[in-house]
Amino acid sequence: MTKTNIILIFIINTLLSAIIGFIIGININNTSIDNKKIVGTYRKNSFGDYKEEIIALKKDKSMIFKNGKGTWSIENGRLYIEYDYIDEVSMSVDELEDEFNNNIQNKKKSDYKRHAKEEITMVENGLIYNNSFYEKITK
Repeated sequence: MTKTNIILIFIINTLLSAIIGFIIGININNTSIDNKKIVGTYRKNSFGDYKEEIIALKKDKSMIFKNGKGTWSIENGRLYIEYDYIDEVSMSVDELEDEFNNNIQNKKKSDYKRHAKEEITMVENGLIYNNSFYEKITK
């Protein structure tokens, strides 16, 4: 094969990939989210992970999540989850500083509670959250 043929095959392959990606992108952006389709329990398969994770979205817009309880909402056609969590990294750093400085009596009382709002991608038969697929197991 000549260099011209190789370049031509590469260009055709690139154009086909771009067209397919564009069509998939249009389909993802045009899908409307229905509350009835969202409600349910989603499970992350534990391939090599320590434990199985579950996200349960309820009809009353509440949810159960690995970090505790929270809420979910649809804004501008996108699914968002909101939850409170304990910032364990900051807490550990403060405890380490206290041990290092031997300031047990002068412990500062910090609030380690944080609030998070994150977007979840809806796909067929599940959710994608933190680059992990959660399969829908109940309706």
